[in-house]
Amino acid sequence: MVINITDEQITHLAIQEELFVDWYIENIMKEYFSQQYFSITDEGKREMVRGGQKLAKAHALESSEAQGHFVSLMWDIGPNLYTFPGFKERVNNHSLSDMEKIDTIY
Repeated sequence: MVINITDEQITHLAIQEELFVDWYIENIMKEYFSQQYFSITDEGKREMVRGGQKLAKAHALESSEAQGHFVSLMWDIGPNLYTFPGFKERVNNHSLSDMEKIDTIY
């Protein structure tokens, strides 16, 4: 079986990811993490939010809402929150939805 992925699909995915980054920085970070918002360069914020979203996806959190919470937890607890005891068991519980997984982390 050959899977064909078009340039259009790749571009669409990249645009969606950048929209998430823009949304998160201007709507979440600015309000809830204002100290970091105003003290980190625009490119620094973008890089950190992109990295957080990538880690959320690596832990099978597919919904934007869950990814936003994951990034927020990284800002609040620390960028290495996924190394804490019990984290992997919670996000790898396939019987839970994305937001149920996030709720168990809170």
